[in-house]
Amino acid sequence: MNAVAVWASISKLDRYTRKQKVEWKKKGFIEVLNSRTNRMMKLSLALLEDIEKNKDDRLNIEKAIKGLNRLLFIAHGDQDISVPFREAKDLYGWANKDITSFLEIPATGILSMQSIHLPEVILNSICY
Repeated sequence: MNAVAVWASISKLDRYTRKQKVEWKKKGFIEVLNSRTNRMMKLSLALLEDIEKNKDDRLNIEKAIKGLNRLLFIAHGDQDISVPFREAKDLYGWANKDITSFLEIPATGILSMQSIHLPEVILNSICY
């Protein structure tokens, strides 16, 4: 692997409130809305347990980005409501700027096949 490209990436996996976690543990699952498909997704308790068990090591995105010694391309729409734009800023903040390119896509939410910016993002991903 020579490079990593992320589009609208999260910056942390432990993103649930205390209240959500209590309910998740009580029910054995939690349902979350996929804003792209507008469908409810059922997440099992195993996911929460994995996140809590490994959030400081294997599933620590900050640690992974800080230790990355490959080219990194980050693309994110500044109007994304599913994954806030600040998470892209976090990723870029942790990254080695000498080998990282950050593309802020103006007036754009979720990057979808209908996005007018999609060709630019694809080209940048491939060329980087």
